[in-house]
Amino acid sequence: DEDMGEKVKLLLVDDESFLCEQISANVPWESYGVELIGYCNNAMDALEQMIDEMPDILITDIRMPVMNGLELIARAKQMNPFLQCVILSGYAEFTLAQSAIKQGVQNYLLKPFSRAELENTLQKCCEQIRKERSEKRMELAQRTQSVSTLFQELKLLKETNARIEPEQLRVIMRAYPDLI
Repeated sequence: DEDMGEKVKLLLVDDESFLCEQISANVPWESYGVELIGYCNNAMDALEQMIDEMPDILITDIRMPVMNGLELIARAKQMNPFLQCVILSGYAEFTLAQSAIKQGVQNYLLKPFSRAELENTLQKCCEQIRKERSEKRMELAQRTQSVSTLFQELKLLKETNARIEPEQLRVIMRAYPDLI
């Protein structure tokens, strides 16, 4: 489906290389319009990768050496507040899940999870990203339209008045609060 616009970028982080390879090989990324930009075995490598290329979706294990998945998410969200995050964990610890959900994590997948669960989560993340992108585009289009209309009004005011009073400008500008 080519009308999905630009690709959604995804970064996978898990200290189990085998799991990363399994996910990487078995998910039909293309059918979701997703580009797997890489997988990392620890949070530090992931943060470094994010400096070079910021993902739209971060799928991370929770238990990793040096820095855990929740810390990684907190730092990654400072870099990109719109980042969609999914946690993979072999630990059914409710407190971790709660903590993750408070941080705005999309989903908490308990290992071993099914491919269907993962793909369902991926689908939800992609929908959210495309919705946000569409809203941003609409907002930009509205602002562009407002600037254009404002410009036309000011041009007309200049053409019809030898001298423009400050109050006339204020009246026009009040109609465009989002541009001031």
